[in-house]
Amino acid sequence: MPPSLVTPMQHSTFQGTCDAEGFPAPMLNWNRLVMPLPVGKTDVKGGNLTIRNLSPADSGFYECVAKNDMGIKRARMNMVVQQLPKKGLC
Repeated sequence: MPPSLVTPMQHSTFQGTCDAEGFPAPMLNWNRLVMPLPVGKTDVKGGNLTIRNLSPADSGFYECVAKNDMGIKRARMNMVVQQLPKKGLC
């Protein structure tokens, strides 16, 4: 299961992994609740989610979904992207 809360820094790359066991082997996928996954900077390969160049707009709930003939299991993760401190004018 992915962690329930992640707090990566702005401009960093997030890499999350979701794993599930079952018979038949479940298909794994990631989605974002309410909004689509960030366009142009997201890769989903099975249970692996990568989001590059994070911004505060990427914050929100993400969900890993494991699905096979026996059913569906979901694991939710809240991502809160932390902003870098603003540089003061001196």
